[in-house]
Amino acid sequence: MNIPNKLTLIRFLIVPFIISALYIQTRESAYIALILLILAWLTDVLDGYFAKQSKSITKKGAFFDPFVDKVLVSFAFIALGDLEIIPMWLVLLMIFRDFATQAVRNIARSKGSILNSEWSGKIKFGLQMATIALATSYIALGYSYPAIKGWMPSAIFWAMAIATAEAYYALFEFLYKNRETLKWNWIPKK
Repeated sequence: MNIPNKLTLIRFLIVPFIISALYIQTRESAYIALILLILAWLTDVLDGYFAKQSKSITKKGAFFDPFVDKVLVSFAFIALGDLEIIPMWLVLLMIFRDFATQAVRNIARSKGSILNSEWSGKIKFGLQMATIALATSYIALGYSYPAIKGWMPSAIFWAMAIATAEAYYALFEFLYKNRETLKWNWIPKK
């Protein structure tokens, strides 16, 4: 297993600890969740960097990296929705979008095609992670600075709304730019 795939595996293994820390609901656990979230985000940046630098982009990594990103984001959003930090309807819109994209990737992959992400997809992931970090910061800082409870929920809502809008833009761009490959992949083979 190469370094980028090891970093992706580390990110995957961090997810349950982030979610557990969110649900413990203490100041310390919220800070632990935030630190682990930043570490997970860093592994994503580093695995992409190392894959490009060493020219070791593999089919396994091309599948596993976006899958792990979706697992991380989905479970974090579900937890934050369940904790009523982010509206659940926005969480469901985001999860539907992410799993629809993954389903399209899986179908294409089963037919031998790898669909590459566009820059808008990378921006989408950055906005998702920033929203999760903001919401996790809100939990952590709320214990020491109760005044943020007045304005920060609105900031989190708008961050999530912007991330969701960008996510759907990225989905449409992804489908449009891969339309020829997708057209070929949807036609049954004889």
